[in-house]
Amino acid sequence: QDGTFQGGTPHLERLRRLDAWAQKSGCTIMLDTFLLPEAHVFPADDVMWGKYPTGQFQYAARDNHALARKFLVPLLKHVTLDLGLASVRWFNIINEPFCYGVFETPGNSPDAFAHYAEMYRELRTALEQSDIPAGRIQLAGLDLIYFFKREAMQELIRKHDLAGILDGLT
Repeated sequence: QDGTFQGGTPHLERLRRLDAWAQKSGCTIMLDTFLLPEAHVFPADDVMWGKYPTGQFQYAARDNHALARKFLVPLLKHVTLDLGLASVRWFNIINEPFCYGVFETPGNSPDAFAHYAEMYRELRTALEQSDIPAGRIQLAGLDLIYFFKREAMQELIRKHDLAGILDGLT
């Protein structure tokens, strides 16, 4: 309800079973939350409902610092340390941002891509300050290949200095 991570869900039980299979099969899992907890995003408004009347949208996180510390790092700590899911090695915060109404900001303020880059910087900092061993989780992001040309994506990475934050692109 308040955006704080809560364990013990059926989704985490499925992830535990998938991890057991992945470990036996020599596979790696990239965890992706798909969307963000509603408590952490800008509230929906008439503009978004007008652009996406089916409700298939989600604004960006209101406070990247709080998102990283209240939800993302506790989730990763639970998965890696509490549950010991060894095959979960990669993490992508949000699926397909900037596509079909995911991770927009109200009136593009703050700039959505700059805000996205800040979200990853906040997560990287919070991970470094956590009990999760350095390098245990690799950060992946962007999910933009379908919608952006390679040159445009590289320019966004340079402009927002994501090369030192992300370990890989999705």
